[in-house]
Amino acid sequence: MWNTFTAPTAGNAPLIPLALRAWFGARFGRPGTRPAPSTARRELRRGATFALAHPQGQRVECLAGCLWITLDRDVRDFIVEAGESFVADRNRRVLVHALKASQVRVVPSAA
Repeated sequence: MWNTFTAPTAGNAPLIPLALRAWFGARFGRPGTRPAPSTARRELRRGATFALAHPQGQRVECLAGCLWITLDRDVRDFIVEAGESFVADRNRRVLVHALKASQVRVVPSAA
C-alpha cells in the first residue's frame, strides 16, 4: 500500500495514498496563510483531515460522527463524538481527523 509513489513524469503523476496526502497537506500547508474563521458546517468523509493554524480559543463542534483531535507538540489526543465540542487552549496547530463520516463546525474565538 505505501509503495505506490512513482516519480512524476510528463505522463504520470505521483500516486500517494489519500491519507498520506491529507497528512502532508495539513502538516506542510502554505506558510503565512491564515484563512478567516468560519462558522460554516463542514462535511468530512471518513479518514478526512483538516488543520487549524492558529486555533487558540476556537471551538470545534462535532455535530455528527466522531473526530480525533490532536495538537502539535502536545501529548494529548481527544476523541469528540456527536454533541460534544473541543476548545483549543493553546495556539498550536490542531489537526481534526474524521474517524467516521462527520459534520463539523468551527466557531471562532470571542476575543
